[in-house]
Amino acid sequence: MLIFIPQFNVGVMDNGFPQKNSSSPARVRVRITRNRNKPRFDGGEYDKAIPETQEVGSSVMDINAQDSDAEGPFKTITYSLIGDDASPTFFEIEPDSGLIKVKRDLKSENVDFYNVSICI
Repeated sequence: MLIFIPQFNVGVMDNGFPQKNSSSPARVRVRITRNRNKPRFDGGEYDKAIPETQEVGSSVMDINAQDSDAEGPFKTITYSLIGDDASPTFFEIEPDSGLIKVKRDLKSENVDFYNVSICI
């Protein structure tokens, strides 16, 4: 959607002596971009089994999401881990790529599984 503002004059002046000035007609065009679509994960729910011996810094899996907005900042996807459980302590996600990695030694806790929640 485009909005046009009627023509107006823009004036400038210097600090010289004698002072000089100039003006020129101008028109401003404003383009409004809206966030029309919510991002969606590719493939729905993800499930992955890894051994507790998985090395710190190693990759666990890639998460992918898409946003069908045509352009602008609303098409950009940023990933982050959320939740009140221990998963953000043991895992990290690369904000631009969605790659989940082991952040801390998994053998240090007696946990059967981690529920990793991701916000896009």
